[in-house]
Amino acid sequence: MKKLMAFLLALAILVSVAACSDPANTNDGNKTPAGITVDKNGVVVFTGDYIWNTTITKLSTNWNPHTYQTEADFVPLEYLSSDLYTFFFNDALHPVEGLQPYEGYVIVPEMAAALPEDVTLAIKESNPEFNIPEGAESGFAYKIKLNPDATWDDGTKINAQSYVESFKRLLDPKLRNGRASDWYGQALSIAGAERYNNQKVLKYVDDASIVISDLLKDENDNYITTNGEKVFIAVDVNLSWCLGHTLKEYVDNYGELYFDITDWPALKEMINSKGLVPANDDTLELLSTITLGNEKWGDTEYDLPNYLVYETCPYPDAYEWSNVGVLATGEYELTLVLDKALTGLDLLTEMAKVSNMLVKTDLYDACLESTINKDGDEVWSSNYNATLETTASFGPYKLSEFYAIVAMHFVRNNNWFGYTDGKHVYQDPTDGLIYPMYQTTEIDLEVISEAMTRRMLFMKGQLMDYVLQEKDSAKLRLSDYCYATPAETQYFLVLNGYLDAINERENGAEFDKAIRDLQMLTNTAFRKAMAYALNRDDLASVIDPGYTTALGMIGDAFISEMNSGAKYRDSDQAKKVLCEFYGVDVSKYASLDEAVASITSYDPEISKDCFIQAFQEGIDAGFITDADKDG
Repeated sequence: MKKLMAFLLALAILVSVAACSDPANTNDGNKTPAGITVDKNGVVVFTGDYIWNTTITKLSTNWNPHTYQTEADFVPLEYLSSDLYTFFFNDALHPVEGLQPYEGYVIVPEMAAALPEDVTLAIKESNPEFNIPEGAESGFAYKIKLNPDATWDDGTKINAQSYVESFKRLLDPKLRNGRASDWYGQALSIAGAERYNNQKVLKYVDDASIVISDLLKDENDNYITTNGEKVFIAVDVNLSWCLGHTLKEYVDNYGELYFDITDWPALKEMINSKGLVPANDDTLELLSTITLGNEKWGDTEYDLPNYLVYETCPYPDAYEWSNVGVLATGEYELTLVLDKALTGLDLLTEMAKVSNMLVKTDLYDACLESTINKDGDEVWSSNYNATLETTASFGPYKLSEFYAIVAMHFVRNNNWFGYTDGKHVYQDPTDGLIYPMYQTTEIDLEVISEAMTRRMLFMKGQLMDYVLQEKDSAKLRLSDYCYATPAETQYFLVLNGYLDAINERENGAEFDKAIRDLQMLTNTAFRKAMAYALNRDDLASVIDPGYTTALGMIGDAFISEMNSGAKYRDSDQAKKVLCEFYGVDVSKYASLDEAVASITSYDPEISKDCFIQAFQEGIDAGFITDADKDG
C-alpha cells in the first residue's frame, strides 16, 4: 500500500529570553547577609551589600554613546545612563484607573521634569529657519522641562546646554560618529540634523546605469562623471547589491573557484583607506580579468557592473549649527524641533532615548584625537567611554573597575538623583510595603563564554542569573525564579496544497508512486489531523526552554490603551477571538480566562478521527492505492 509522505506544519511560538535568578540577598558567600528594616513610613530600608554577579560572552570595547556598535557595547550604558522618560509598572503609588497592579504602566519623567509640551505654533513663528510646514499646528516642536537634580557622577550639573553641546558633538561632520544617523530620517528626526552632519562630506553611490562612453577623464586619466564626480571601483566597500559582502571578501573567500585571481594582488594593492580604487583603463582591465564573464571595458559603450561607485556631496555648502533643531530655551529647558511630525506614545518612547546621547563634554573633548591617514584625509578617533579613566556616568551606577576583555565592575553612583527623589519606589501588592527599585549596590560583569561553566557557577550560587539551555528545561523552566522577556517568532513547515504541482512531481520519471505519495497533502482532513497531532508546547520547550506556544500571533506590541499600556492580547475581545478560532465553548467554563487556558490546539482524539476521514477520502480520490499489491 502507498505510504503517506507528509509533514505539517505551521506553528507559532512565543519566544522569550529566559533566565533564572538567585533569590538570595547576597551571592558571594563571604559577606554578612544584608539586612532589611522598615522605617516609620512603611518604606523598606536595605542595609549591607547586594552584589549582582552576572556574565557576558563578549565584553564591550567601546561604550561611547556616539559610536557604539554592538549589543555588548550597549550593556555598560544601561548602568551608566538614565532615560528622559521611564516606564513604571502601575501600582498603588502609580495607579491606572481600571487596571489591577502590574497590568499596565505609567510614564514618569526621569531626566526630564515634566512631559513634553507641544510648541509647534510658537517655534514656527519665531524660527522660520526650521521650515515647519505652513499648515502644521502640532507635532513638530516640543519644549522639555529638565530635571535640575540630574548630575554626572562627579556632581557636575546637567542642564539644557549639556544636551545642546552633546548633540553638537554627536552630529559634528568631521567626527563622523556612527550613531549620528539615529537622530535623522528615523521616527524622531531632528530638523537640520542630516544636513549639518553631512555638510561637505563625500558619499559613495553605486550606480549601474553609468556607461563608459558617458564618462570623462581627469588630469590623472581617472574616470569622472559629466558632473565632475570621481568614479571608483568598490573593492572593499559594502554595497546593497552584494548582500553585505564586498568584492574583496568574495575573492579572498572563494578565490579561483569563481575568479581569475592572477591580477588580484595588483588591484588589491591599490585599495585606499575607504576601500576604493580609482577607476581608469588599467584598473578596469584588472577588474574585468578578475571577475571573468564580463566583457573587457574599453572605449565602447558598456554598462558598468555595480562594482563601480561615484563620489557625491549632497550638502556641499557650509551649514550653521543654529539651523539644527536643538535649542536651550532656558537653563533647564530644552526645545527639540523635528522635520516630521511625531505625537502620542511614539513621541514619548522616542523622546525617552534623547538623554542616551549625553556626553560629559570636557572629558569627551579631551579624548578626541586627530590623525592623517595614508590618503591625506583627517581621521578623528576617541577613547571616550573606553577605559575606566575616560568613563562618566549619569545613571544609577558608575564604573569602578575595568579589565579589558575580562571583566567590569560597577558600584552605586551616589550622585544619581533617583536614589533620593522619592519616585523610584514601588508598593508590593502582597505585603503593602514600599520598596526602592534599586536594591543592588554593586554589579560584577565577567566574561564567561561557556554555557556549562555559567550553569555550574549559577547552581553553586556564585552567579545571580543564568540563561537556560535545552537540558535545563525539565528542571528549571517552571521555577518561580525564572523570568522571561517575551518576543515572537514562527517555526513552520509549509504543506504544498497545489494539486497540479504535486501531480507534476508524482509523474516524474524518478518518483515511485508505489511507495510514496504527495497528493494527500492537499486533503483538508489530513492537514487537520497533522495539526491536532502536534503538542506545540512540548515542541517549543525542546527548541528552547524559554519558548512557549503562542496560540495567536498577537504580541505585546499591540496596545489597546496607550495611556495605560493595556495590551490587546489581554482584552476580552481578543480572548473571545481565540476561543472562537479554536472552537472552544466558553459557556462550559467558569470564566473567559479559563476557557482560553484550555486551548492547546493539541487533541489526539480529533487527530485520530481526522486521519480516519482523510484515509477514506484519499482512497475515494485515488490518492491512496495498492499499486505494490501488499494489501
